[in-house]
Amino acid sequence: MPHRPLRRPEGHRHHPTHADHVCAAESGRPRQEHITVRVIPFGSGAFPSSGQAIVHLSGPVPHLDTVELDTDHGSEFLDTQPQLTRYRSTLDRMEALALEPTASRDMVHHVTQGI
Repeated sequence: MPHRPLRRPEGHRHHPTHADHVCAAESGRPRQEHITVRVIPFGSGAFPSSGQAIVHLSGPVPHLDTVELDTDHGSEFLDTQPQLTRYRSTLDRMEALALEPTASRDMVHHVTQGI
């Protein structure tokens, strides 16, 4: 979640509340176990593939693994081994830059308190 000033904060108040809920920050509701939120702080500088969303879908049958890229011209699905290896490596580098889940939850909670 970017931490930057909002032009019209009243229109965005429900977004951080949902992110806070997903992270289970003192909401009293159960955390959504299938979701892990990891924050990459701005202080980390540039990070790989910061201009597009990457979803790596994997399961018990590796040859069905797929990467979905959301680009300006639509979604792209990649499934060749070299492509999967490249994007798995990109996601690994992003994960290395990200805060741990607890620190990410604390940051999301801190940011939501400021809106």
